[in-house]
Amino acid sequence: WLYRIPIIIHESDSVPGLTNQILSRLATFIAVAWNDAARYFPAGKTYYTGESVRDVFFETPQPEKERAALRLASQKPVILVLGGSQGAQKINDIILDILPELLANAEVIHQTGDALYEEVAREAKIVLEGQPGSLLISYHPTSFLIEPDYASAFCAADLIISRAGAGTIFEIAASGKASVLIPLTYSAGDHQRINAVIFSNDGRAEVVEESNLTPKLLLSVINSILNDPEKKKRMEEKARQFATPDASKIIAQALLNLISK
Repeated sequence: WLYRIPIIIHESDSVPGLTNQILSRLATFIAVAWNDAARYFPAGKTYYTGESVRDVFFETPQPEKERAALRLASQKPVILVLGGSQGAQKINDIILDILPELLANAEVIHQTGDALYEEVAREAKIVLEGQPGSLLISYHPTSFLIEPDYASAFCAADLIISRAGAGTIFEIAASGKASVLIPLTYSAGDHQRINAVIFSNDGRAEVVEESNLTPKLLLSVINSILNDPEKKKRMEEKARQFATPDASKIIAQALLNLISK
């Protein structure tokens, strides 16, 4: 701003952080991923663009190919569990509590977080001790999913259990997946809870508040989706309608327009 270099802000969450709210006074153009975020910024220079998501999430799915790439052992439904890049202790613990019940009917890809992987792997071994071999080979814990496995896991998943960060929500939307969102309790401005509530409107997703999260409740919510094909299909269709496939182009065009002035 001091050098008169134009500033463009893109706000990914439904509730902007303090930094972006302050910088918005100096910005030339403000893009928001959620319509609800626009009220925090000056109206004359704020535009809804949606969230930029990589093209791979919009590609026609090839579940069988992705299942083979991930070495999934059966044709059971796939549950993808994400706790963010650092993992989520609460989600990990609940998944371990219901792991035998989940694996009886599904394969589970579980991103634990780097710091929590050893603990989860050790606990899972105890939980699954004495269980049939078909259950043991249906559990796939990993510290962190990197490309291309991350995109493959999204493609193969029948249900995604995740925190409610904006990036993951828009990846869920682009992929057209049913989901259970467990927002982080102490996110800045409570943005994860608000993200989750907005996205879940009209039945796009199920939301379970962390304060209410119990093994029995989560298992019940999961089964209510996987055991109801019509509900699952509606969630997938509505999630896909929320996606913003043109966001990258819109933001890029805004940059070009600014440069050409």
